Amino acid sequence: MECRACDRQFDLFSYTVPHKGMMETQRGWVRKDLLRDLGKLRRKAESKKTFLGRQLRRQLSSGWLAYFAGKSKRQIWDELTEGGATYPALATFYSHVRHSGLQSVLLGYLDARNVARVERILKLERGPLNELAVELRKLEKAADAKEARVRQQALR
Repeated sequence: MECRACDRQFDLFSYTVPHKGMMETQRGWVRKDLLRDLGKLRRKAESKKTFLGRQLRRQLSSGWLAYFAGKSKRQIWDELTEGGATYPALATFYSHVRHSGLQSVLLGYLDARNVARVERILKLERGPLNELAVELRKLEKAADAKEARVRQQALR
């Protein structure tokens, strides 16, 4: 910013957007208070995501591993991916297991992105972990909406 008053009020905001199959970086000047609010929302969502992942591992890791004990890798993959409907493909799953070990791969599913999958497989009641996941989705949705407003208000 060239003028002092503008420099105190605005900051440069960068974001990427897809353009003709490539990712393109766009920039614009945005009011600092909007960027501060967006940062707070993103940090709050990240904190909730980390907390949820820790809770999943703390509460369910032994039951999760016990559930899959004695099953073949193919059976495990079939349950995790609903018969191959979701990532990873069978060959990719085998590759992950070969490189990291089955226990590590299974424990990797105990994170915020996979709450619904874990609840489905372990047949858990919708409980406090699900409530945390719902709160997280609301926070992420609010942060995405805020970012969309910031992008619209960016001065180019």
